[in-house]
Amino acid sequence: MAAFRRKSSSPDPSSDVHDVHTVLGSESSFVGKLTFEGTVRLDGRFVGEVHSDNLLIIGPHARVEATLHVGSLIVHGEVIGNIVARQWVEVHAAAKVFGDVRSPELMLDRGAIFQGTSNMEGAAPSAAAPQREMTLLKSAGSA
Repeated sequence: MAAFRRKSSSPDPSSDVHDVHTVLGSESSFVGKLTFEGTVRLDGRFVGEVHSDNLLIIGPHARVEATLHVGSLIVHGEVIGNIVARQWVEVHAAAKVFGDVRSPELMLDRGAIFQGTSNMEGAAPSAAAPQREMTLLKSAGSA
């Protein structure tokens, strides 16, 4: 199993995390369909569907059981369900993703759990898009 990580000199797509417009707090639970503009952070429990062209952040204690169709996704907690992201997906250390991921860019930190398939359609960056250098890292369990 391999994970990909951006070199530290490349742009940080998680820089938008300080511009969060809406938060579902850690003591909250929501069932339904969420659509939004801007950046949304889920720290509680969410079950349903998410649709947005913008950034969704899954906090470290969040549990999301949903189909996600977003612009970009940062996962620190747990996601159970399929993910489609138009730009990129980051799965950080201690995060868990159980489902298929379709995105041009996928980053898995060492220690992250990803059980599913990935499809990096449209992975070739356009001339206008900034290049992000990737380095192959072996997971803790590989030789």
